[in-house]
Amino acid sequence: MLDRRIKLRHLDCFLEIARTRSLSKSAERLNLTQPAISKTLKEFEGILGARLIERSRRGATLTAYGTALLPAASAGLQQLEQAVSSVSMLQARERMVVRVGALPTVAASILPGAIEAFQRSYPESSFRLISGPYDFLLSQLRDRAVDIVIGRMADPEKLHGLSFNYIYSEQVVFLVRAGHPLLAAPAFDPKDIARYQLIMPDESAIIRRSVDQLLQVLRIDPPVSSIETVAHAFSRVYTIESDAVWIISEGVAAHDIATGALCKLPTDTEVSKGAVGYTLRVEAEIETATRLFVETLVDQNRGA
Repeated sequence: MLDRRIKLRHLDCFLEIARTRSLSKSAERLNLTQPAISKTLKEFEGILGARLIERSRRGATLTAYGTALLPAASAGLQQLEQAVSSVSMLQARERMVVRVGALPTVAASILPGAIEAFQRSYPESSFRLISGPYDFLLSQLRDRAVDIVIGRMADPEKLHGLSFNYIYSEQVVFLVRAGHPLLAAPAFDPKDIARYQLIMPDESAIIRRSVDQLLQVLRIDPPVSSIETVAHAFSRVYTIESDAVWIISEGVAAHDIATGALCKLPTDTEVSKGAVGYTLRVEAEIETATRLFVETLVDQNRGA
């Protein structure tokens, strides 16, 4: 059984003397005085009951006992260093957790690219992502279930104790499938939209107010039929497979617009433009992982 009187400093001292063959050099490298390193070596030899180092004018040399001890002592210290390093790495991975609340509008647009870029820089990181209505996400932020909420700016009265930080502006668009009759109209009139089924955000969506305002400005009558939902996966497929018109933030369908699966109707929607950014708790000290992710998020969307 290992004598519990043996300390790490004893092994450090012995191994350094064995490497340098000099008590003075070993003392310098260990940031000790020569009397201190001599005392430590003497303690170690006393515990073992064997002389490990012979000291002479030519320097310090290993005795037969020191030679026998050296391989095991060196390997043992190296294994201990590796074990401590493994614990440190595990702790770093546990600390590098980003808990994000994201509105559905950004969960499908800016968030995937930001997370992918962040994990290229920090491959041991992990994310816990919650998506849902803004009121729910803000409550999660206040309850510390998430560290950051990303999406359109909420009404100022809902931000008590929170801080919204602007990244870019985004507007609502009218989307239809490729080949939709409205795209072939010789003179498109936004009022014609009312002749088709309309998919729009429900009352819980933060952009609903912008959508209602847009419909008023364009003088679009209530549609014959409508579907109110924030289920973007459903809305996307339904729009592609029908003549419905989908009103949604442009970023949600950016990929489908780029590939031509969905097309924007030629309508001025500037009035619906709103600020997109991230919200944090005012009083809280931001975690390192969250701070680094914010830097990545802003960098990825600079100039958007």
